[in-house]
Amino acid sequence: MCIIGAYKKATLNTDVYFAAVMLSLEEQSNLLTQSINRMKTESDLGKRDELRDNVLQSVYFLVVPKCLKEVRFLRYFVCSD
Repeated sequence: MCIIGAYKKATLNTDVYFAAVMLSLEEQSNLLTQSINRMKTESDLGKRDELRDNVLQSVYFLVVPKCLKEVRFLRYFVCSD
């Protein structure tokens, strides 16, 4: 972006050929910036997905064994006559 900013301030910005080159460069620079921002967003989402999965897995391993233990306990007393 520094090159594009310097070009806009320079006297060369009236040159037709150079203007076409710089316009193309500016468009490509904008596309590159958008792609980088998208990658950052996807990376953040991936990290958050992984964190969510880890939390859910932790809750599962914390809750399910206790529930199974309770079920076995209740089954023992209900079924034993």
